[in-house]
Order: sequence, then structure tokens, then C-alpha cells
Amino acid sequence: MKAGLHTVLPSSSIGSALVLGLFNQAVVSIGGFGWNLALARGLPADEYGVIALITAIILYLNGLHQALITYPLSLDAASGDSREFSRSRIVAALSTLLFQFVCIPAVVIVTARNAPLKALPLALVALFFWQIQEINRRSALARGLYLEATCGDAVRYLGAFAVAAILAVNGLLSVQAAFLVVALASALALLATPSTAFSWVRFGPLNFAAEIKSYWRRGSPVLWAALLSAFPVTFFLWLLVRKDGLVAGAAFQALLNIAAIARPVAVGIENMLVPEIARRKGTMSFHELVSILWHCAWVSGALIVPVFAVILLAPQWTLGLFYGSDAPYTRFPGELRILIWVYVTYPIAAIFSATLKAYGASEGLMKMQLYPALTAVILGPFLILRMGLLGACLTWLATGLVCTLFGLLYVTRLRRFTSSRGTIRQAV
Repeated sequence: MKAGLHTVLPSSSIGSALVLGLFNQAVVSIGGFGWNLALARGLPADEYGVIALITAIILYLNGLHQALITYPLSLDAASGDSREFSRSRIVAALSTLLFQFVCIPAVVIVTARNAPLKALPLALVALFFWQIQEINRRSALARGLYLEATCGDAVRYLGAFAVAAILAVNGLLSVQAAFLVVALASALALLATPSTAFSWVRFGPLNFAAEIKSYWRRGSPVLWAALLSAFPVTFFLWLLVRKDGLVAGAAFQALLNIAAIARPVAVGIENMLVPEIARRKGTMSFHELVSILWHCAWVSGALIVPVFAVILLAPQWTLGLFYGSDAPYTRFPGELRILIWVYVTYPIAAIFSATLKAYGASEGLMKMQLYPALTAVILGPFLILRMGLLGACLTWLATGLVCTLFGLLYVTRLRRFTSSRGTIRQAV
């Protein structure tokens, strides 16, 4: 069946969707990894620290944008109703424009003390186009248009990586140039996904106020989870910069670049699971749900365990391989080992989170992030202000374990709300 704006691919097998979703996220993460690597190798540590600090708040805001805007949009796209999707698409675009009234002061307030003011305008432009491109890719993924989404992501992430590498080799890389590249790559990526990028031209009568209320009703439970889930890393980075300066923030980001090699697996699985489970939850028993989750867990393990084993056995060699043996980031092999264990929990937690999102289990989703955030607030200041980077890594490991345990608890509770025929009787 041909997939386009007005059709959704027939429900493919979980295995096929998983492979396509992982491939899409691999493109995103390879590009993101290469981008960070080019910046870390091509910029002084203090300038890379500026980018790390600004990017941390951007990613935090993108998490809020995902909860309030792209998550409801994904549900509309997955429903298969083309008219509903077209209307939802224009609501998402207009909401993103309004969301900048939150983004602009947040970026300025958090980064003004440490980032040069001349870098902020380009950072804000990059943030806006990044969010617009994210609307586009989530729409395509939810409608089963994996190839089209991947083409756009190749332009956005692999393209940005390639340009950053060229600038670094020629000595032209700077903080301003980095954010300009992100803005241009995000805008150009829209041209690679025309069936979703320009779907707004087909919308009909629109009650914007009612649509915003609908978005808020569906997105607000996920919003609180997003606020809490993205909080620890931003909080840790801010404390590190306050204690030891931008170079410490750069070192933390450099270690995360390597440890986050598991992130494409986790995010790819979550992107696939939310719409797939949402489509099937009315006819799927709890036993069938568990089988799907186990399948995703085994695939995750097969992909990340061999790589993690190499890093755990040779962290110093790994750091030297990526950043050069004389780079300042090679002094933290122990901290890298701790972050690897953090990212062992990451795909597992992502599987639980995706399941709770698909079932609308707002209480479990929120508490799965609330208790890790409380752990970060309690342990973070004590450990980071005393131990610096090591304290940040230990605190994050504690939050990862807490998140995974509560995710498991609330997913197992879905059994009580699912009949033998898969019908949900009550949200958790």
C-alpha cells in the first residue's frame, strides 16, 4: 500500500517497525554524536562548555515541546484520520510559535551569566527551527513513514555533522557558527519530508482555542514527566559550571557523548512503541504486551551490550580514540564507567515510559520521573559540590536506578486494568 499524507501504512509487525524505528534513530544519533565530537575536537574546552550549557536548556525545552505538542500530534497522526491529522498539524505549528514566549526568556535567564550574548540570537533561531523539524519527523514516524522521516533526519543531523566537521578542519568553527548550522540544517530538513512538512495547506475550519485545550488535556500528564525526566542532567550541568566552570561542563558533555551511544536504541524503541501500542491496546492482552516489551529488551541488549563491554574494559583507550590522547577529557575514565551503567538503565526505562504513555497511565508516568528528580535534588548538591564531576555521575546513576524500578512497578500494574481481551477499563 502506498503511504502518503492521507493514508497510514497498515499495521506492520512490531519487528518491522522496531527495525525501521531503530534505523531512523541511528541516523539521528550518529549525526548527533558526530556533531558533538566535531565540536569537542574543534573548539577550546570553555567554548564547548558554552555550547553544552545552551544545548542543555534547549534539550530541556524540547522535552516540554514534545510533551505538549508533538505527543498529542503523534496520537492524532497514528489514528489514521487524515483530516484530524491535517488540523492537528497546523495547531502544532502555531503552538510552537507561541511556545517561543517561554523558550526565549528561559534560554536567556539560564545562560546569560556564562554564555556570550552574541551567541543567544542564533541559539534561539536554532531552537525554533529544531522544534519545527521535530514536529515534522514525529508526524512522519507516527504515520509509519519511516523512510521519509529518515531522509529528513539525515539532512538535519548527518548534514549538520558534515558541515561542523568541515568548519572545524578549516578553523572556522565557533559558538555562533555551530548554532547557525543547526538552524539551517533543521530548515532544510523540511524539504526532505514534503508529505508531512506541508500538510498544513490542507486544513479546514479550525477552532484554535478548543484544539489547544485538547492538546493540553492529552499532553499535560506527559508534561510533568518531561519536566522531571530532563531535569537531572540540566541541573547537574548547571551545578558543575557553578562549581568548576565551563571546562567542567565541557568534560561532562564529552563523557556523555560516548556513554549516550545507547540513546538511539532507547529513543528509537520509544518512538516506535508509543504509536504501535496505542494502535493495539484495545485488542491486546497483558501477556501479549509483556511479550512485546521482552522482545524490545532483548533487541536493546543485543545492540548495546557488546559496545558497552568494550568501553567498560578500556575507558581510557576509548576517550583517547575519540578525543585524542592529549585531550583534557581523557582524565576521567572512572566517571565514564559510571555513566555507562547509567545508560544501561536508559533503554529499560524508555520501554516502560513508552508503555505508560501509550496506555495514558499518567500517574505512573509522572511518578516514574518524580522520584528520580527528587533523588537528584537531594543527592545532587551534596555530591556535586563536594566531588565535582564524579559526584554528578554517581547522582545520575542513583536517579537512573530509581526511574527503572518505578517504571517496572507501574507497568506491572497495567495487568489490573487490562481485560483478557485487552480492553482498558481505567487509566492508571
